[in-house]
Amino acid sequence: AITQYINRNINEYFGVVLQICGGVILDDENTVVLVLNNSELINEHKLAYISALRTTIVFISEVNDHDLWAELLDAGIVQHSERNVMDSFNVLKLSESVISYINRCNVQLDFSKLKDEESIKEKLFDSVIECGNILNSKYEQILVSLGFYYDDFDLLNIPSDKLTVLINVNIIRMTANNLLFLRDNYPDQKFCFIRKNIDEYVNIMSGDLFSQEELLEILTWDI
Repeated sequence: AITQYINRNINEYFGVVLQICGGVILDDENTVVLVLNNSELINEHKLAYISALRTTIVFISEVNDHDLWAELLDAGIVQHSERNVMDSFNVLKLSESVISYINRCNVQLDFSKLKDEESIKEKLFDSVIECGNILNSKYEQILVSLGFYYDDFDLLNIPSDKLTVLINVNIIRMTANNLLFLRDNYPDQKFCFIRKNIDEYVNIMSGDLFSQEELLEILTWDI
């Protein structure tokens, strides 16, 4: 009878719970999911509930209402995992909430173990590579583990520190097209690119690609 009463008066019941909880709720995860998926509970109560929660949600996808996901991420109660990054990205893209969640992740991110379609992984790769607000350590972890690279790199306005990461982890391969593109668009990074890929640079060199300036610089290197 009490359960039926609560179900019929769920919003009144929750209003009382939120008043007496002292700003801290320690419900088990199954209860949290049931509460957040309850279509009778008004959004205002759900948001107040989330702000008081201290319970870790293992999979954000268990919460049906995508409008609550940003609040869950911002509350710091979603378990840090590749699965939650991918699911959050698929729904929210690289929103401020998703970026902050990624930057707070205290685990080594390895997307190679996810079984998602390659096209889904590629969308994440394409978005992350142009995002200047992800910490360099997380930027590198995500992009390297997704496993894509560029033979024809053509992205403009990549921040210098991010481009250095892309060069160092060999996402931008040493090809004639990439060398020409970096010369034209990222001249401050071209010697970093050449030094990292000196053997490939020598192998692709031709009369059309030759640069006396680059040769003179390379001759000063201890390689």
